[in-house]
Amino acid sequence: QIFSQTEMHYVYVLKSAKDHHLYYGYTNDLNGHMRKHKDGKVFSTKSRLPVALIYYEAYTNEGPESDTSKPAGAGTI
Repeated sequence: QIFSQTEMHYVYVLKSAKDHHLYYGYTNDLNGHMRKHKDGKVFSTKSRLPVALIYYEAYTNEGPESDTSKPAGAGTI
């Protein structure tokens, strides 16, 4: 078999429509984690809803971040 099913890992950036802050996160379930953000179940964004996904990258190898969301620092984007 040439291709094997590989778990994908995602780095993503959200923007709050409320205060225009950017947040970044890392997950292996982008759709599921976006649902958590939009449902207000993620501490770092629940007070700043609505949020929109403005960027993401997909990787086949796990990166250094954990499955959490953090405010993006100045100059990140």
